[in-house]
Amino acid sequence: MFAVDTSLITCFAYVSLPSSRAITTYLTSITIIGLPADPLPTTFDIWSTFSHLPNLEKISLLKCRVTIMINNFFLAFKYEPATVLCPRLKGLDLQDSYYDRQVLRDFLRERREEDGVANIEWIRVVEGFFSEEMLEELRGYVKVFVD
Repeated sequence: MFAVDTSLITCFAYVSLPSSRAITTYLTSITIIGLPADPLPTTFDIWSTFSHLPNLEKISLLKCRVTIMINNFFLAFKYEPATVLCPRLKGLDLQDSYYDRQVLRDFLRERREEDGVANIEWIRVVEGFFSEEMLEELRGYVKVFVD
C-alpha cells in the first residue's frame, strides 16, 4: 500500500495512492468505495490528500455511508481558501453515498463562483435522494445524472 503523507497512513490507509508526487500529479481519476467510519478522516486529512492531486478530473465516492465523511470531503475543498483544490475536477460520482444535500449544493455553488476554471461540470446521484426542486437548483450549477 502507498501513501502520499503520514496523515494518510492513519486516516486514509484504505486509499491506495502512489507515494511519489511525480506520479500523483498525473492521476486524473480516483474511486473510493465504502470508506469505513473508523478512523474518520478529518477535513485537514482530506485536504492534505487531495492537495497532491492537481490533475484530478473525476472523483467517485461510492457506497460511503458515513454522512459526516462525505460532508468533510466537501468542506475540505474550502479548508484553505487561498488554494483551489483539484482545479481540473469536472465530475463527481456519489452513487449510493450519504451526505447532506445542502453541503453538496454549497460546494457546487462555491466551485462555480470561485473561478471559471474550477467549475464542476457534472455529478451522478441516486434517484429519490433529492426533491425535484433541489435537483433543479443543482442543475443550475452542473449537469446532473440520476441513477
